[in-house]
Amino acid sequence: MRSLFPIAAAFVMSGCATSSAQKAAPSHPANAVAEQDRSDEDRQRAQDAPAEDALTRDARAENDRQYTDGPVTEVDYMHVEYGHFAEYIDWLNSTWKPTMEAMKKAGLIIDYKVFQALPKTPDQPNVYLWITYKNAAAALDHGVELEYVARKVIGSTEFQNQKRVERTAYRKVMGNELIRELILK
Repeated sequence: MRSLFPIAAAFVMSGCATSSAQKAAPSHPANAVAEQDRSDEDRQRAQDAPAEDALTRDARAENDRQYTDGPVTEVDYMHVEYGHFAEYIDWLNSTWKPTMEAMKKAGLIIDYKVFQALPKTPDQPNVYLWITYKNAAAALDHGVELEYVARKVIGSTEFQNQKRVERTAYRKVMGNELIRELILK
């Protein structure tokens, strides 16, 4: 739970914490007449207005994000069976990397990476593929363009699907997710 101290400080700094002498002596004679004609509710609303303004300013200041949205990365979790790592690396170099380079050249992605992991258990991924997009829209809205580039580099969708099936003999896709970089201010 947040402390109320910033609210109290804003209350005092905005002039809402007034002395009884300030309340008793209006700043201008015309205000004295206007003050007498106001109902208690109107007077209270007039006194609360500066406090609300100060609280709104403080709330806005506290709610300003301390970061900006950065690039979005698709992380693919793979498990390559024992004895097939070199075969999978050959496929990454011969097919996946040229496809990523073509997507980068087309402006569809900004980066890609491959990571090897030492999993704690056999059912965890041992290879991570990262594909980084400029933002979430680029990650989610360019499926047709990505497929077009892949067809140009690799071949027809049928050919790609056939090769995917062949890779399932030694490589299992364990899942994927999108993560966003937060750039701290």
